[in-house]
Amino acid sequence: MQSHDVASSYSTEVNVNSVDATMTYSPILLAARDRFCRLCLKQSDAFLIPLAAKLEHVSVMDMLDAITGLELEVNPLYPTRVCPDCMTKLDKAYGARQEFLNSAELLLKMAVEDRLPAYYGVVEDEILPEDEVDEPEVQETLKEEVDGEEVVKEKFVYSWKELVKPKRIKKERPPNALTGINRKSRADEQLLAQFPQTTCYICDTPHETLEQRDDHLNCHVPMVPHRCDDCSSDAVPVILKSVLTLNRHLLMHRMPYKCDFCFRRFISTGSQYTHVWSMHMGATDGMTCDYCGKSFTQKRSFQAHVRRHKYKTTGKFKCETCGETCGSSLLLNRHRLKHTGEKAFTCNFCGKSFSRACNLLTHKRIHTNERCHKCPDCSNTFRDSVTLRKHRERFHLGKPAPVPKVERNPFTMTDDGRKQFCCKFEGCSYTTTSNTSISRHKARHVKRYSCGDCGKRFAEPNLVRKHQEAMHSGKVRRRVTTTTTTKAETGATVKEDSELCEGENEVVVEYLDEEQLKLEYEVEVVDEKQ
Repeated sequence: MQSHDVASSYSTEVNVNSVDATMTYSPILLAARDRFCRLCLKQSDAFLIPLAAKLEHVSVMDMLDAITGLELEVNPLYPTRVCPDCMTKLDKAYGARQEFLNSAELLLKMAVEDRLPAYYGVVEDEILPEDEVDEPEVQETLKEEVDGEEVVKEKFVYSWKELVKPKRIKKERPPNALTGINRKSRADEQLLAQFPQTTCYICDTPHETLEQRDDHLNCHVPMVPHRCDDCSSDAVPVILKSVLTLNRHLLMHRMPYKCDFCFRRFISTGSQYTHVWSMHMGATDGMTCDYCGKSFTQKRSFQAHVRRHKYKTTGKFKCETCGETCGSSLLLNRHRLKHTGEKAFTCNFCGKSFSRACNLLTHKRIHTNERCHKCPDCSNTFRDSVTLRKHRERFHLGKPAPVPKVERNPFTMTDDGRKQFCCKFEGCSYTTTSNTSISRHKARHVKRYSCGDCGKRFAEPNLVRKHQEAMHSGKVRRRVTTTTTTKAETGATVKEDSELCEGENEVVVEYLDEEQLKLEYEVEVVDEKQ
């Protein structure tokens, strides 16, 4: 109610002291004027405070004059109100000014009354000479001793700042393994050029291509398995089992950044950060998978393993051909090779192809005689870890030998040391050197898969699907037959019409309906059973 009277008196004063009192303005213009702030000149839909209003017996105009020394000019078209945002800023600034003035007045008063030593918390008997005085700690409360009793003075509040909740002090985290490592640093092209991948770092021989380097590495096969004395310890020996890993390990010796927890070195701090996070920041007691119970000591391997379980459960990576789900896109692409039969990795010694690079690498050891897996219980060496594991289980761990499978393909050894498989079905003389080929050939004899509609049997399930799409899907198909004509069959009349010569092929296209197709296949099934 009081503020309303002040605003009314202010409006009357403005009308009297205006530049042109005789001029009148429309109420619409004055109402639009009252929606703007005098200080920031911004339109506001909130409640605007009049300039003549008072806060704790101080008007808004007096607060502005005390802080900035600005005297507002009176004009009927000038805004006469202040928005809440500007009022908050003005109040804070005026409060800070009053706080500083009160502090200066209090300091002068205590200096005149000789109360500064007591305010600083120092007793007169404890005052030291000026050359021995240290800066005392600031006391939060004022204490005095009166008649042997300790009296605590009240602390005066001068501004709104002391009523605000103090800011929380950020605790300093203890340093961890990743402190001081720049995770965003990456190796540039200039740094990568200093460590070319085509160089043999065993003997420092440069090459132009990776194929030339791999051919050269075969001369270092007698060096493996190799123990690195610089990186090995009594608890953890570092043994390089192949020439590729040995060459890669010697390249690592030249990298500029070393891990503080192990022997590994890296080309950039970003790679070092990733290594420390995944290898040395895991839980001390290990991490256990909730799906299968397998334990891990490396955080990165554990997370990748759990993701495979999750994606396989949700079916994110699903094969379009057979419907099998995989745990990652890499495993799905590897699975698709079973259907496509693609083998992109070829041996340069014998020309044999493989679908995976690791299988090609294991196969090449047959030609290079690289035996990188040594038995810890005897002096035997092997080309791969699977053969080593079977050797240890049979000869050193006391496990019985595996029972030979009945369906295993028998073979004979040729003069050049290769396996030769022969088909054992009566009347078939098929021979091959591939175990996969003989298995697929035997499937053509057995024909384990049959069509559920007509009973026709096939060697592979994909042939059953193609047969059902062609014969039982309800679509009209055409049959293409090719016949070879002879001179006796091609009379004068036929030659004039079709212009066929002896030995040429005649293509006959005949459209069949569903009943004819079923009839033909029923006859074929009966003939096969007979």
